[in-house]
Amino acid sequence: GRIEATYYVAPQLGLSGSLSAQWIDYIQASERNGPLYSANLGVIHPLGPTSAVSLKGGANRQNARSAAQSSWSAYGAVGYFRDLPAGFSVYLEPSLGFSRYDRALPAFGKPRSDRSVSAQVSVLNRHIVLTRFTPRVSYTFTRQTSNIPLYNFTRNRIEIGLTTSF
Repeated sequence: GRIEATYYVAPQLGLSGSLSAQWIDYIQASERNGPLYSANLGVIHPLGPTSAVSLKGGANRQNARSAAQSSWSAYGAVGYFRDLPAGFSVYLEPSLGFSRYDRALPAFGKPRSDRSVSAQVSVLNRHIVLTRFTPRVSYTFTRQTSNIPLYNFTRNRIEIGLTTSF
């Protein structure tokens, strides 16, 4: 379940927040099964009729069956949106995150601690409409470092999706 709200304090300032709870089941790693709770806050500030800046932050709690798989995590992000000529829009969002696990993993003798840096860019063209939906392409680069090197990674992700206004 998820509840989300946005409130415009003034024409140039919107506040948003959300709370969610879900149950996670891993078919091949049942020690990771359990509830995940999330809280997020955001602020959006239009800079003019064609651009806006946003700040986001959030925290998660995963209560896994195993304490070594249970964790707290948090993130912070800054976003920038801009309408461009010829119907294009772009959104840029760098973010920082961290995770801290409750107990040591038996194989490593210490609790896991991760840090991640991410950058996302999304592009769409408002003139391309497919039965009310506009295609959107996003690219995200993520670099995670961990105190347990097995969990270090670099990821490049491309998403293609549809967006609309209701």
